[in-house]
Amino acid sequence: MGQGVLFEEVMYPTIESKAAIYLFNITENHIFSDGNKRTGLLYLHIFINKNGFQLKDPLEIVLNTPEVSKVSDTNTILEKLVFEVAESKRTLEELSVWIKQNITEI
Repeated sequence: MGQGVLFEEVMYPTIESKAAIYLFNITENHIFSDGNKRTGLLYLHIFINKNGFQLKDPLEIVLNTPEVSKVSDTNTILEKLVFEVAESKRTLEELSVWIKQNITEI
């Protein structure tokens, strides 16, 4: 994939930083009139899978998402996370850290 370069430095050098910027820009910036959260989450899955990663099993997911500490359902965790991004409650850096902690090689 092409690298975003600014002042001769790669802007998003890791898989998790690239996945985070895609999810963040689609979801938080509302690039479509509808379906931004679903599209962002789908693209997260597609991007990490195409690069040899997948989300961890529900019991392994790091629950550092507010209000999700007692939930072990992956869909609920991802739903809360994506809503937090859409509502500007998550920074790009936090999202990148969460993705790094919650993906594993295929």
